[in-house]
Amino acid sequence: MKRLRVALLHGFAEEELFGMEAYAARVTAALSNRCQAIAVRPRPASLPWRSPLTTWWVKSWLYPRQVRRLDADLYHVLDHSHADLLDALPADATVITCHDLFPLAHGPAWRRRMFRRRVAKLKRAARVIAVSEATAAATKAALGVADDRLVVVRNRLDRFFLAPPSAAETEAVVEDCGLPDTPFALHVGAVHAYKNVEGMLRGLKAARVSVPLVKVGARLTRRQRRLAAKLGITVHEIGRRSQGQLRALYHRAALLLSPSWDEGYGWPVAEAMACGLPAIVSRTPALVELTAGAAVEVDPADPRAIGESITVLLGDPAGWAALAERGRRRAAELAEGDLGDELIAVYEAVAEGRRVRCAS
Repeated sequence: MKRLRVALLHGFAEEELFGMEAYAARVTAALSNRCQAIAVRPRPASLPWRSPLTTWWVKSWLYPRQVRRLDADLYHVLDHSHADLLDALPADATVITCHDLFPLAHGPAWRRRMFRRRVAKLKRAARVIAVSEATAAATKAALGVADDRLVVVRNRLDRFFLAPPSAAETEAVVEDCGLPDTPFALHVGAVHAYKNVEGMLRGLKAARVSVPLVKVGARLTRRQRRLAAKLGITVHEIGRRSQGQLRALYHRAALLLSPSWDEGYGWPVAEAMACGLPAIVSRTPALVELTAGAAVEVDPADPRAIGESITVLLGDPAGWAALAERGRRRAAELAEGDLGDELIAVYEAVAEGRRVRCAS
């Protein structure tokens, strides 16, 4: 039987959407030797400057023009924010992954309107893949995607994080990053508005124990740095790190903070749990689904609750250890299943639907 030729359409680098990059990498690995996967990236893959105008130019005009020349059996748009590609691709041969829809509710009104116009096109795709049940529910409610076109293929935790690093790896990353010997809180990922970095900083200030913050990934904005300085919060910004270094940091930290206003999945939370690092997360549907009771849940709008959770967690070694163990068990569940098999099943259903329509 001929293997499907599937074009995997990636995003561009400037957005610092680390979860999207992780997803693309895992999909590519999962499809290895199961289909003929063709990686497609926008040109230019990296922009000399970034602004709403250049982002619009790439997503709405340049990238769609580029993909019109593609020749594949199926097309998988890996990031819903590139839904404009549906203007240039055969809709009945296109699958698109929806990770989250929080830009519908966060940010300036003009940006929300632009985002809604873009993601409304998801309804035209042959299948919309949601990475969690929470995202599927949001996609159906906000966009009206039909049940027969919506399928949940949940993200899978990389088993790499289930294995502990060596002592030498942990010592090396602490030395390389210039981290303190004392306990520290960890935040991994972007600093966009939905991440609630300001609430996290105020929560650290409200805690009755003083812990510095180690920030992995995107650096704080000027406004966030000014707030940290005003509150007296020490922040170590160490930028992007390799997967091995990140695993070592999860093992070295005292807790992970993820009080986001919204999430579609929560890669850092899953990875931290796998490493036995307790997490304090917001009571948002995707994170509640992800952690399944294996994390401390807080109201993201209440810095005092965040601070009290930090105080209680760090002051209770037995409770800390019990939560760490629950997190490890939950993470093992998040690594189960075969992402590649589930994706191929979606692709084959779309391909079969096209064959039936062509024959009728």
